[in-house]
Order: sequence, then structure tokens, then C-alpha cells
Amino acid sequence: MVGGGLSFSVGGRMVCGVTATALAVRVGADAVPALLAEPHVGPMVLGGRQVRAFVLVEPAGYAADAGLARWLRRGLAVAAGLH
Repeated sequence: MVGGGLSFSVGGRMVCGVTATALAVRVGADAVPALLAEPHVGPMVLGGRQVRAFVLVEPAGYAADAGLARWLRRGLAVAAGLH
């Protein structure tokens, strides 16, 4: 992950990453607009540009195990569906 974060990939595809302040999750470009309306979710921006297929989730959005599991399942499903 750019900027010194740690990322996790499956089959060579990034699923999620951890930055100093948030969890970056691959959600697919089509899902980003709806997810940005959810609490604790914001755009992922690198080099001044929004990354189309990822969102950043603040710690409050994944503090509970169920919340973290939800985001990880989503990232894994999206990464597995890429060709």
C-alpha cells in the first residue's frame, strides 16, 4: 500500500490494507457511491485522486469483530470476482 501502510492480497489482488488511520477495503467501483453514505466510510485518496474501487473505513466502523468480518468478506468477494 502506498504511503507506508500494510496490505493483504489474495491471488495477487489487493483485498484490504491498513493505514495509520483507517482500513482500506476493495469494494468495487460500482459500490463506492453507496458505501460513502455509510457511517465511518470515506473515499480513498492517493496522490490527490480518489481510488475508484476502494473505500477507507474509520476504526469505529470495524472496531467490533462483526464489523471487521463484514468488511473483510466484502473485500475478499470483490477480489475473487476480478478477472
